[in-house]
Amino acid sequence: MKGGDIVRERSPLIRRVWVVYAVYGDGHRSAAEAVAEAVRTLHPETDVVVEDFMERVHPRFHRLLQRIFYFALRRAPSAYRTVYNVGAPQKLLFRDVLALVRLAGRAPLLARLRELSPDLVISTHFLATQELAELRARGELLAPLVTVVTDYAVHPFWVHPANDLYFVGSREGKEVLGAFGFPDTRAFAVGLPLRAQFWNADAEGRLRFPLFQESAERPLRLLFMGGGLGMLDSLPELLLALDRLPFAKEYVVVAGRNAPLYRALSEYRGRLQGSLVVYGFVEEVRRLMEEADLLVTKAGGLSVAEAWALGLPIFLYRPLPGHEEENAKLLEAAGVARLVRSPEELLRRVTEFAARPYRGVPNPLRLRAALETVRIVWPYAEEHVLYGSGEAPLLDWEPDDLWEEGFSTGERSADLFPFLGDRGEGGGSDPSCGESPSPRVPLPPGSC
Repeated sequence: MKGGDIVRERSPLIRRVWVVYAVYGDGHRSAAEAVAEAVRTLHPETDVVVEDFMERVHPRFHRLLQRIFYFALRRAPSAYRTVYNVGAPQKLLFRDVLALVRLAGRAPLLARLRELSPDLVISTHFLATQELAELRARGELLAPLVTVVTDYAVHPFWVHPANDLYFVGSREGKEVLGAFGFPDTRAFAVGLPLRAQFWNADAEGRLRFPLFQESAERPLRLLFMGGGLGMLDSLPELLLALDRLPFAKEYVVVAGRNAPLYRALSEYRGRLQGSLVVYGFVEEVRRLMEEADLLVTKAGGLSVAEAWALGLPIFLYRPLPGHEEENAKLLEAAGVARLVRSPEELLRRVTEFAARPYRGVPNPLRLRAALETVRIVWPYAEEHVLYGSGEAPLLDWEPDDLWEEGFSTGERSADLFPFLGDRGEGGGSDPSCGESPSPRVPLPPGSC
C-alpha cells in the first residue's frame, strides 16, 4: 500500500473488530466509520461492528450527558473551558466520577463483550477508552485496545496506561503521549482517519484521488461548516457583511443539525447578491470541499483534516472552547490554517485571500490515514491472537515501513499555504505580498 494501491490480505486470525465512538460532536463517529471502512477494504473477510459506545452501555446517562454537553458549549462556554483545562482522569474528583460511570456500565459492557467476542477493539472517544482500558488492566478484556484520538491536541482524558496503541494527528500529540510513558512502539502520528469518500479505492484496490479544475473567472466560493452541531449562529449577519465586499462571491453553508440556523439562512437567499446554497447534515462533504475556494469552519479535528488533505485553504472562526481552541493554536502555529478572531478580521482576511487565491495539492498520505492506521494495527492484533496473554501490551512489537505525519508546531508544514505567512494580528510578514494575481479583486490597501 505504500506505493499507492491497496493490497488486500486474508486474515483468519482477526475474525471480528468492534469499533466504538460516542456522539459528542460528529468527528468521533466519522473517525470510527473511517477506520471501519479501512478494515473492510483491507480485510473484507473480517466482521466489523460499529457502535455508539455510550448509547449501548449507558443509554440514560448518555442522553443526560449530551444535553449537558450541548448546553455548556452554547450557554456556558467559560465553564466548559475551565473543566477542560483542569480536568484529568488522574485527579481525584474526575477519577471518582469515572469510577462511578464504569460501575454503572460494567454489566452491560461485559455482556456486550461476551456477545461479540472481538479480536480487536478500536475506540474513537475517550469515555469508551477509559472504560475499556480499565477492563484491559483487570484482564477482563483480552482483545487489544486501540485508541484513535480525534483532535490534534491530546488531552489527559484520552490517556490510560492499559490502552495498547494510540494513533494521533500530529507529532505534538505523540510527544504528549510520550510524556505519559507511551514509547514510539505504542503511539503513532499518522494523521486523522478520513472516510472512504476521500481515498476512494476501486474494486481492484487502486486508489483514486480528487482532481481540481480551478478558474479565476468564476466567483469566489466560500464554504462554511460548523461541524455536525452547526454552531455558526451569527452566520446570517456575517454573510450580509461579506456580501458588501467588492468582488463576486458564492456561499455554501453546511448547517448540520442546527435547524434554526438552516431556516434562518434559507430566508436570506433573496437578500444576498451572491448565490447561497444551504445544506443540513451531509455525509458527502468531499465534493463540497473540492468545489470550494476557502473553508471557514470551527477547529474540529476531522473537518480540518479533510480540508487539509484536499489542499483546501482553511480559516478557523470562533472555535469551540477547550479542545477546539487547542486544535486551533496547534494548527495556526504549524501554518496549516489561520485563526480568525473577529468578524472584522474575517472580512479583511477574505478580501486578502480573494486578491491572492491559492489552492494546495491533495496529499495522498493524509488522505489514506485510515488505511495506514489499520495497516499498522493489524500485525499487532494478529500477534496478540497468537501469543498475547491479554494481560498487558506487547511492548517489544514494532511496525515496519512506518510513515508518520509531518506536522508539528516546532516546524512549519511542508505544504504551507502562502497566505498564512502573517499569522495573527500584527505578527510577521506575508511572503506572498505584492501585486495581486487575481482578476477578482485588487489587493486591499495596507494588507501587507
